[in-house]
Amino acid sequence: MKKVLNVGGNSHEILLPVIYDGWQRVLLDIDPACNPDVVCDARELGTLDEGCYDSVYCSHNLEHYYHHDVARVLAGFCHVLKDDGFVYIRVPDIAWLMREVAAKDLDIGDVLYQSQLGPITVHDVVYGYGVEIARSGNDYFAHKTGFSTSTLTAALQAAGLHWVFVSCSNTNITAIGFKQAPTPSVTALLNLPAPRDGDQASGDNAETSWTAAITPGVAPVTEAAIHLGSGRRLHIGGKERSDDWELLNVNPAPFVDHVCNANNLSRFANDTFSAIYASHVVEHFDYKDELNNVLTEWRRVLEPGGQILISVPDLDVLARLLVACDGLTTDERFFVMRMLFGGHTDAHDYHVAGLNE
Repeated sequence: MKKVLNVGGNSHEILLPVIYDGWQRVLLDIDPACNPDVVCDARELGTLDEGCYDSVYCSHNLEHYYHHDVARVLAGFCHVLKDDGFVYIRVPDIAWLMREVAAKDLDIGDVLYQSQLGPITVHDVVYGYGVEIARSGNDYFAHKTGFSTSTLTAALQAAGLHWVFVSCSNTNITAIGFKQAPTPSVTALLNLPAPRDGDQASGDNAETSWTAAITPGVAPVTEAAIHLGSGRRLHIGGKERSDDWELLNVNPAPFVDHVCNANNLSRFANDTFSAIYASHVVEHFDYKDELNNVLTEWRRVLEPGGQILISVPDLDVLARLLVACDGLTTDERFFVMRMLFGGHTDAHDYHVAGLNE
């Protein structure tokens, strides 16, 4: 059975990514009160047995060490990691935070977003979740350093993880690092798409796609060394804020990230998004000339191996309802009509195409 070392996981109850389903999970933490399997400071991983884990998972823990200790922690990850294993890391994206603070003119005490734990402020992201630090009295919950994609990539490569794949999703950076090019089995496990030209470059722009970085001087990337999907997901016609999706809508609103018509996504480069979701949007485009061009445009910005999810009113069902209209109330008949022709709430809310499966 494969084994993953969950560094600083805090509790056995906290779920790990689904890729670890069926693995033996070993919890390592500095705090004996959380009943870890291994009580250890992550700076002392070199004292553990070498090469005994298939993966090291570290979610929102690396930022709890001083900058000069990060190299020691990552060296420990490499020490306990098998040669064909991988490191999976999540940290706050400080570069994104700086852009967000500047763009919205936020103060350090202002709320960035609401979480299951409660409001998260700028101060919480920079210095650690203040409520938990105060409640527990544990100073090691404080943040002592921060990362951008480029600085995290550089730190991982310096530690000996020569293949690094990194991406951003609003507040977080996710990085996966390998000592050697990942095998096909790992490729399948992580659901990695096929490689493309130009993967041997790195950057720290959170608005770009996933970036693959290969340490100069190591063996060139092979077919097994596959770059991750962009991690960017586009919700076309979105009307509710989501941390995981970029919202595009023809009507401006505070929650909208991209204001434009969905028939023209020229602001985005080819292969930008790993997923596109459009609920009750397609029927708003004329079937004669526009619809095919719209779907072609969406396909252009969807990366190879990406996924598009579309829902529309079902013309077959609506037709059957109309045929059986004697059993419908007047309000229900009007509802069917609105599903056919649109709500007419604004100039864009008109249906011009009918679709079945």
